[in-house]
Amino acid sequence: MVACARLGWRTRYIGSFGEDEPGRLSRESLTREGVDVSVARTVAGATNRVAVILVDSRSGERTVLWYH
Repeated sequence: MVACARLGWRTRYIGSFGEDEPGRLSRESLTREGVDVSVARTVAGATNRVAVILVDSRSGERTVLWYH
């Protein structure tokens, strides 16, 4: 969505955010990048899932680290 917003396209996230810090950061970062989050909801008591993707620059192999 961010890539599309940066290209000038209209974008909208339709989904949910957790009420925790990662949820707040996710909403704020999408908003800052020009993605419309006006119809997204924040779920009381819910936590966001967080993933970090590590990519080996030589092989392209990816490792995904999840925090639920």
